[in-house]
Amino acid sequence: MSQAGDLSLEITPPAARRPAVLLRRAGALGPLTRRINVIQRPERWSSLEASIVLRGRGYEPVWHLVNRGRSAGDVETEIARAREAGVDRVLCIRGEHKAEDGEDTPRIREVVRMLARRHPVARVGVTLDHHRPDPRTLDNLRAKLDAGARAVQTQVTFDLASLQPFAEWVAREHPGVGVTPMLMPVLSPRAAVRLARRLSIPLPAGLVHRLEAFGPEAGWDHFREFSAAVARSPLYAGLAVMMPIDPEPDFSARLRATLAEARSPC
Repeated sequence: MSQAGDLSLEITPPAARRPAVLLRRAGALGPLTRRINVIQRPERWSSLEASIVLRGRGYEPVWHLVNRGRSAGDVETEIARAREAGVDRVLCIRGEHKAEDGEDTPRIREVVRMLARRHPVARVGVTLDHHRPDPRTLDNLRAKLDAGARAVQTQVTFDLASLQPFAEWVAREHPGVGVTPMLMPVLSPRAAVRLARRLSIPLPAGLVHRLEAFGPEAGWDHFREFSAAVARSPLYAGLAVMMPIDPEPDFSARLRATLAEARSPC
């Protein structure tokens, strides 16, 4: 297997401005990647400010630009700040927090257009929840890509079957757009069920049965198989890995080894 596509790590920034903690989390995969997706949550250091710090340390941060509950002016102010700081990778998302949209809250497709006007060198990505078999899911994605988005990152997934029709559509209709699945290692049935419930995503019964029968090794095997399948497929631009907030050192070491094995030439 030949290595294919980009690898990115999705991390949660610390609750306060603590660069050492941020850099430790960003370095969890060591030399395997410098591209870091920085989650935006209201109770934590902002994705943009953390991204600016990471950029100054040689990383390629992906700033999560949230529109939920915000005005167009708020969004434009952040875009100007990102442009000035040289943060040029952006993922436009709704956000997980609870907030009421106002009359001038821009839709994601409008945020994409704002970035094209205000930060034209930015590589703009949008998200896809491929777990919802609703025609509106594809319509929504089409509108965001037509607005100028050039990358798609999926919700966490445990298999590629449900994603494949969307990836094939993107490859056919928007061949310059990269699709990146996101995965998180799960090492126990309880962890798998908890993650699926928190993110409202389906959980394959086969994976739960493997975890029940064989324990953590089944989780690592699944992660390796998934990563290798993504690397082999021409439909995907890379893989995004969601990281637990502060995993044990042996978890990070095993994650690095598993990714290196799945993506290495063979």
